[in-house]
Amino acid sequence: MILSKLSDRIKEKTKNSFGPEDPDWYQYILDHKLYLREQSEVKSFTLLDLVKYRYRPEEFFVSMDGDLNQAWIFMLVNDLRSPTDFTEALTKLWIVKPETIEDLRRRYESTAQFQAKPSS
Repeated sequence: MILSKLSDRIKEKTKNSFGPEDPDWYQYILDHKLYLREQSEVKSFTLLDLVKYRYRPEEFFVSMDGDLNQAWIFMLVNDLRSPTDFTEALTKLWIVKPETIEDLRRRYESTAQFQAKPSS
């Protein structure tokens, strides 16, 4: 009984994960990249703003009130292929709001549930 509760908790945590582990979720984000950009604020930064975050886009995103589990989406929206692309040379970045990602996740889960239902 304890094992089933643990497995339920792991399943629930995975279901609500914003990480790129789910290939369908990853593809959904790729498909909605332009939408995410449209919903994001473009902010300008100076060398002094970014130098302390060199090669650490995740920490930067969290400092902008982002969620660490969603940092990969911030990187994708800004065409950052690896942390080494995140340097103080960047001057403008799309700042994706966590609420926008959460809304997209709800839509994804709703779509996935709808597609998973067997037809009569």
